[in-house]
Amino acid sequence: MNNKYIDGMEEIKADGKLKRKIMHSVKQDKQASRFFTFKKAVATVAITCTFVLVISFGIPFIQNNSHMEEQGQLKEHSLFDGFVITAYAVDGASIQVKPNVEFTLGKYELTMSNVPGFPVRIVCDKANTIKLTVTDGELLLWTPPDYEVYNKEKVLEIKSGDTIYWSPMSEANSNTIATDCILEIEAYKDNEKLGSNRMEIKSDNNYTYTAILLD
Repeated sequence: MNNKYIDGMEEIKADGKLKRKIMHSVKQDKQASRFFTFKKAVATVAITCTFVLVISFGIPFIQNNSHMEEQGQLKEHSLFDGFVITAYAVDGASIQVKPNVEFTLGKYELTMSNVPGFPVRIVCDKANTIKLTVTDGELLLWTPPDYEVYNKEKVLEIKSGDTIYWSPMSEANSNTIATDCILEIEAYKDNEKLGSNRMEIKSDNNYTYTAILLD
């Protein structure tokens, strides 16, 4: 019976229309297969080229950045270690400022203070200009020989080794005393920025001020 079925199948004859349809279908399958093979080859080449580019340019770029970090050239957002900052408490004791270590400036009372504000001395041997900016209160200069107070408001440029004073009181509004402030310290050499630090100053309800050099 099986042989008869096979023999019967061999006798089936396709007409011209059916043959053309079958040939067209086979042709389309071959074209699709070749197109898929071409796309696969293109994708493989693209992936290979990308990998070569990453190897050629990516790794040297990462290595170069790592080298620049070691040389201190990519420290824009990190703590600048070129400053030596000395603050002074209300009793005149000096405090060597260290990153993330809170220290006491003391209680501010204008009537009992023998200085116009809280003294801060800043040294940066590599810089020829140091720029200071405060968010509240005012920056003052008070230096010999005349010891006249010079109000510089919220922005001040000094040289390495100068002492500045931060006052929580404002000349424009003497009835207001600042309770907190951010002191931005920037070092420049020939108008090129070397780095910066930020010091946060805050007080309690009794106007006793503390400060911290932020990392």
